[in-house]
Amino acid sequence: MVKENEEVFNIMKFRHLFWLVDGLLYSKDEDGIRRLVVFQVLVSEFFRDVYDDKYHFGKKRIFKDLAGLYFRYKAYLVYLYVKHCYICSMNYIDNRLLLKTLQPIQTFFQSIYTISLDFVTTFFTVLSKGTL
Repeated sequence: MVKENEEVFNIMKFRHLFWLVDGLLYSKDEDGIRRLVVFQVLVSEFFRDVYDDKYHFGKKRIFKDLAGLYFRYKAYLVYLYVKHCYICSMNYIDNRLLLKTLQPIQTFFQSIYTISLDFVTTFFTVLSKGTL
């Protein structure tokens, strides 16, 4: 039996230390921040709590609310959850044209009569220190 506040095991492959506190498993990452470990089957429940119940504010808000939690592939799962959100897709306005409707810009053919080039030959005197 593992005692409370005792290091449970050390996985050097992932560089995480794990602790058991009050029956909950915590992980300490390389920055020294202790996070609650969430099992993969409960991740969708947490997403529902921090995204759906808080008016669909976006990925940055989810990351802020999930900062104290640890689960694998957090960034990828948040991206997928926001991308496939039904309510957000209903409110999204896409003004892009379909690829098959895009046409090249029509320009009038004119031969070049005059080419002008401007050269800087002198600088103006400026009364500021450290300038030309």
